[in-house]
Formats: sequence, structure tokens, C-alpha cells
Amino acid sequence: MRADSWRALVAGALAAAGYALQAHPGLLGGVALALCAGLAIALLARGGRAAAWAAAAPALFLVAFTARYAVNPAVRSPLYSLGLLAACAAALAIALVAAATTSRTARVALRAALLAASACASVAVAELAWRRLEAENPYELRAIEGSTVRDCLRPDPRLGIAPQPGFRGRFAHPEYHGELVEIGAQGFRGAAWDELGPATATGRPRVLLLGDSTVFGFGAEDAQTVAAQLAHSLAEPDGSGPLVLAAAVPGYGPRHHRLLLERLLPLVRPVAVVAFFYDVNDLDDSLQQFRLARECGDHARTLASESAAASGAFRAPSLYASIRSTLPLYGRAYWVRYSSYCRALDFRFSGWLARAGFASLQLVYNHEFLRAMARAPDLEVRDELELVDEAYEAQRALCAAAGVRFELVRLPGKLQCEPSSFRAALEHLSQDPQAFDRTQPGREVLARAAARGIATLDLLPELELPDGAQSALYYREGHPNPAGNAWIAARVAERLRRAR
Repeated sequence: MRADSWRALVAGALAAAGYALQAHPGLLGGVALALCAGLAIALLARGGRAAAWAAAAPALFLVAFTARYAVNPAVRSPLYSLGLLAACAAALAIALVAAATTSRTARVALRAALLAASACASVAVAELAWRRLEAENPYELRAIEGSTVRDCLRPDPRLGIAPQPGFRGRFAHPEYHGELVEIGAQGFRGAAWDELGPATATGRPRVLLLGDSTVFGFGAEDAQTVAAQLAHSLAEPDGSGPLVLAAAVPGYGPRHHRLLLERLLPLVRPVAVVAFFYDVNDLDDSLQQFRLARECGDHARTLASESAAASGAFRAPSLYASIRSTLPLYGRAYWVRYSSYCRALDFRFSGWLARAGFASLQLVYNHEFLRAMARAPDLEVRDELELVDEAYEAQRALCAAAGVRFELVRLPGKLQCEPSSFRAALEHLSQDPQAFDRTQPGREVLARAAARGIATLDLLPELELPDGAQSALYYREGHPNPAGNAWIAARVAERLRRAR
């Protein structure tokens, strides 16, 4: 068989593989169709100019299917997509081999096709290696030497999850820097917990913080957390000062904190309790704990939204309904969303590119967060607000019975501090920004708490930036960074000093 025919046959095989990738790995019909095209051209090639271009037909066959796939990917996997693009580039390179001997343009195109094929193959290998070396979940905490348990969090029947004493590990998120996390014998992060107990009691006054991943200290070393920075801010010149203990667990909300407070008040005996409400997910976290408590038999209540949903009278709205469900291959968003390796590269370099004016920063938000900011909240959001209000009233009552001061601090999400980012996120979802209020749901939560006599502190007015500005106190992924933790601690310290 002539070399031209072999090239056509190989291009046909690549077209078969590419077609199978763009549709589904198991579609034998597509494989058979593409192989038949390659074989037919191979058999009909009899020399001359036509034979030199015989491989172009199956290559163009593959290009057409690749273009269709790129617009609306059927398989949301970067490995499938990279395999398809590599097969397409290789088929084009094979089709250009003969023409490259006589045409300078064909030689340039051949080199470009080979470069594209090798680049796609290299990124695919990097993706596989990255998945083996790095965490699939960017918020995973990876155990290191010295840890007595494998996972930071364990299942808990009433709380859903709880930290495991003895865990020692590092953050895996690409925007963080592998900060160390250690969980002490009491089941919380922070060296201050080691000073608690009869054997090491110092007689120092104690301040108890209740929070989620923001107070836990995502992306922060132990000395950079809100609790550590608050202890530093409250310290006296002689080194004395209150012991600040953070009962903070990723994924916890106000209802979780109420359960923690029941257990910790007699153990810690604090002079003050500071609860943090995080607008981004505390409403939804409270709803999830309500449902978990019902499964555990703690109550048998049914929310109004649940009753309405069961009867067909209510359906939770979707802000995503107006946007396409799949992302095109040629967009940056596809690779950031589905590829672990590309997401890590984006976190590393896009900040610099954005400052240089070559790219925009990807916005960080979640659906439930945006829903809670609607000026006319839906029935489920109203139920969540009621659950949060009940939780804070229960915490206030527990503290009042123990003679402990209770403070509620509202920590807004990054999106709420940046007016332009807030509008851009809603416009991306084809939503009217005028139908949403950046100050919610935290403003409503604080108003209800204040009506119950709870002392409140709203951090949004000071964190809010001019239009077009980006906050330097948050990571791009949404959590406060070490500088943000220090800023939060300074504001809380000022509030606690005034309350003495």
C-alpha cells in the first residue's frame, strides 16, 4: 500500500477515535463510519495530486465534528476534550505531510498542527498527574506525617460532620500556600484549646467564637486565624489578656452553633460569646442541619416551603435557568470548571493577567447565596431566615442564663463588598441587578437579632468598596485571607473593649 494511502488510513482511524470521543466512548456506529471513510480513501488513492491529499477527507471529517463538539460539549471531561483536540490536530498534520514538501504555507500549518497535538497531549498528561498528586476537592485538607487520623472531618449524627482530634494536615487549595492545620484534643483548631482544662487552667478570661470555615481559617496558618489575631489584639502590654477559643467548623451554621454552645458553655465558661454570621452559606447550612435533626428524631417539624413544595404550590427558583447548561470548549470557564490542572494555573496566573489588563477575574458565588439576596425572597429563603432567627435567640437565651455576654457579627461575602462584581455575576445569569440587594440576607438577620436585644456588629459598611474595586482582604475563591482575618479581629477587638 502506498504511503499516501497509509496516511489516509491513519487519518481515518484518528477520525474514528475523535468521533467516538466527541459523542461517547461506546458509540461503535461512529467508529465504523469514520473507519470506513478512511479505508475507502485508502483504496481509491492511485497516486498523483489526489493521492497526496487523500488523508484530508477523514481529517476534515474529524474537524467538522470537533467544531460541533466545541460549541456544546457532550462529555464534560477535560481528558475527553483534550483527546479529541489532539486527535484532530494529529489528523490535520497527517493530511498536510504531502503538501508540506512543495508548499511553504502547508509546512507552517503542519508545524502548527503538530505543536497543537503535542500541547493537548501534554496538558492531558499534566491533568492526569495533577489528579494523582493534588486533591480533587480544592478545599480538601491533606493529612501529613504526624497525623493520627486520615481525614480532618468525620461523620456526626447530629451535626453532620465534626473535626477529628489528632488530625494534622495542610490545605490543598491552589490559591492557598499549604498552610498547616492541627486539630486538638477538644476537636477544634487553635493552640488556645490546649490551655483549657484543670491541668492547664490559667485563670485568664475566655472569649468563645462560633463560626464556619471563615473563622476556622481557610488559607491561614494557626497564628493568622481570626481567633489568634483577636487574642493578639486584646493582649495587654504585660502579655496578659483573654484566651480566645474558636469553635469553628467548615460547613457549620447558626443551628450547629447552638448545639455546640450547649456543650461548650459549661466547659469553657467564657466571659463573652461572639457568633459570626456568614452571608454566603449560613442560611443554607441552617436548613441542612434542620433536616438532619429531623432525620435524627430531634424534632418532627415541617417547614412552610416543604409543605408547599409537596403540594406542588412552591418550587425553589433557579437563577441558572436562563443560562446554557454546558460551556463551550473555546471559553476559559470550561477549563476552570472541569480541569483541576487548568484551575490551578488560573488561580496562579490570572490575577497577574487581570492586573495587566489581559483577562478578567472569575467571579465566585453560589446559587443559594444569590437567591438569598433577592429583594423579594422566596418561601424557602424566608423559612431559612426564621431558622437562623430561632438559632440566635436560643444562643442568646443560653448565654443570658449563664451570665455571658453574647455578640453577633455579620461577615459579608466578597461579592457583597464589590458592587461591580455583584452586578457582573447577576448579569452573567441574565438577572436584573435591581431585583437583588447586596446587603441581604445579613441585614435582615441583624435586624431580627437586634429586635431580640442581641448586640450586633455589621462589617459590610466598612468592607464595601467603590465601584470597580477588588477587595484585598479576601481570597479570590471567597474566604477572607490572613490580612482580612487581621482586619476582622481588629474590629471585633474594638467592639469587645467598648463592651467591658
